[in-house]
Amino acid sequence: MRQTFEPYCGYSIEVRVTREQVIASAGARYYTVSWLIRPENSTAAPIVSFPESADFVSHEIAFHYGENRARAFIDILLASKRG
Repeated sequence: MRQTFEPYCGYSIEVRVTREQVIASAGARYYTVSWLIRPENSTAAPIVSFPESADFVSHEIAFHYGENRARAFIDILLASKRG
């Protein structure tokens, strides 16, 4: 599954979530979350694509996590360009 989010600070964010076959304790499932960012309105290769594996109780929470991680990366990227 993948989802594209609203542009953030001039970058587009795409999050991909894949459910793993393993079920974690307490019924949570493992998901692989990958987020990609690229300049807004660009079809160029992503600036960064970062995969993470973690356990979440739903794919919606996994998508939210991926979006937040991508936004945090963009904030760091912009701060490093300024200073």
